[in-house]
Parts: sequence; C-alpha cells; structure tokens
Amino acid sequence: MSNNVYWFDPETMDPLVNTPGHVRALEQLIKLSKTGPSAMWGWSLGEAWDAFLRGKAVITFSWGDVGALAQLPESSTIMGKVGAAGIPGSTETYDLEKKQWVKWPVDKPNFVGNTVGASWHGVISKYAKNPDLAAHFLSWQSTPQINFWNVAYGWTGLNPGTMYDFLPPVGKSSIDAYKKAGWNEHDATQYVKAYEENFFDYKVGQTYLRIPGTAEYWEIWDIHLSEAVTGQCTPKEALDRTFNDWNGITDKIGREEQKKLYQEAIGYKP
Repeated sequence: MSNNVYWFDPETMDPLVNTPGHVRALEQLIKLSKTGPSAMWGWSLGEAWDAFLRGKAVITFSWGDVGALAQLPESSTIMGKVGAAGIPGSTETYDLEKKQWVKWPVDKPNFVGNTVGASWHGVISKYAKNPDLAAHFLSWQSTPQINFWNVAYGWTGLNPGTMYDFLPPVGKSSIDAYKKAGWNEHDATQYVKAYEENFFDYKVGQTYLRIPGTAEYWEIWDIHLSEAVTGQCTPKEALDRTFNDWNGITDKIGREEQKKLYQEAIGYKP
C-alpha cells in the first residue's frame, strides 16, 4: 500500500502528514533552525539566498537557482567556493504498512530524490490571440542553445533538467560550456553532479501533489508549520491541526473524487 504514497492514504484520503515520519522530520527541521538566525523564518527567498551568497551562512538547502546565482560577481562573494550534493539520505525511516521504524545501513541510507520544481512547462491559454506565435516562442525556449542559456543564469528560474545540461557520461554538455557562460569550473562540476545524483542515482523521487485544492492544502500547512517553528505548539500538534484542516478541504471538494484523482496521480491501483 505504501509504494509511492506520501501525502494521503489512497484508500481513505486521510492525510498522512501527522504520521511519525512527518513529525520527526519537522522536529529535525526545528532543531536545524537553531543553527541559524531566528530572523530567517521571516525571510523571503531572495533574503535567504543573499545570506548564503554573501558568505554569511555555511550551508543552505533551497532551489537550485542559488548555485547559478553564486556565479554572479555583483551578488556573490563565494564564486569558486561552492559545494553541492544531492538531498541527504536517512538511516531510519517509518514504514507505513508495518507502522514501525526501519533501520538502514549507515553506508547505504534511504535516499529520496526531489523532482518538485523540475516539471515547469509552458501553457497556452485558449483565449490567446496568437496561439501559434506563443507556441513558436515556447518551442524556441526549449531549443538546446536557449535552454542552456536559461540554465546558466540563476535569475531565470531554470535549472538543469535536460540531457544537454548534464555532463558526460550522463549528458551532452561540457565544463567548457559552463565556463564560457561565466561559471567557475569547480562550482559547475559540483552543481551539475548534484543534479545528476538527485535525478539518476536515487531510485525513489518525491513529486508534486497534483490534485484539486493543492494550493489550499499548502497554505494551511504553511500556517501550522509556522505555529510549530515559532513555538506556539509542538510539531505533533501542528501536524494534527494540519490533518484536521486537510480533511476539511477534502470533504469540501469531495472525498470520493479526490481519492480517485489522487490514486490516478500516484499510479495506485486498489
């Protein structure tokens, strides 16, 4: 039952957000937060990046844009000093079926890649006055030369994701192409290899929640996460509140229809 299951129980559509694995993850996040300034909980994305780019933080976990932004002299003091790696693994995970914690070997932890943010694509409105021109523009953006240009400059919001972004033997790009775009060779190697690790070395990947109401689920989750990180309640209490509110959203939209769409989204067959 638990294969590819992360957000909801596909049989009941009850949220899984307050199960032991999620609770421990939030506890760990709060523990990690104590190593940074308390003000960071109110930072925008740009402010968080700025602290790292100015050398005021040892590490940041964020969107991949920050690796490319580190190559811009006007905003970065760390060019040539950037390290990158795929998302860390865990030596202990919670088994939803057996309802118990599972130990993994220290040298072979459980790795889960993250593809959230890696599926941007153009959409043409049915009200577009020049749909052919819009399609031509999107096709142009997807050409190897233009796509690579977008990937090389962090402020575009595009990150490696195609074969001509990755390095051999995985892909068709080269260090020279990144250097020509203004990258430090060390940084480029670290950055691209981390993406390759995340996409190709991890057997499991977390994807978007792709059902109606996702934005509403996310918003209420953010509110309760904020309550936990600011000490207004415990991590378990915050996630229990999320559980209750998510159930309310599901019932409002229609539980049976949501269950059907969620099962389809994760490839679950009852």
